[in-house]
Amino acid sequence: MVVYEEIIYISLLTLLASIIGTLAGFGISTVMVPILLIILPLPQTLLLVGIIHWFNDIWKILLFREGIRWKLFLLSAFPGSLQVFWDHPYP
Repeated sequence: MVVYEEIIYISLLTLLASIIGTLAGFGISTVMVPILLIILPLPQTLLLVGIIHWFNDIWKILLFREGIRWKLFLLSAFPGSLQVFWDHPYP
């Protein structure tokens, strides 16, 4: 039963941190890392928070998609992303 309780606590913590992070613009790591370090070792905590960040960013893109300035994205973010891969290719 302890494993299920941890999953429920982590899920509720994720929901709370995501709400705070979406409204305030920051906060997922600030809220989650100290609390998760009580339960998990540091590498697992950082991996879990990174995965949650990724899903939270996808959710915000879907939630606020009407406010995206596509011209700005195509002129700055897209070329910047390509430049990162150009400068640092995978081995």
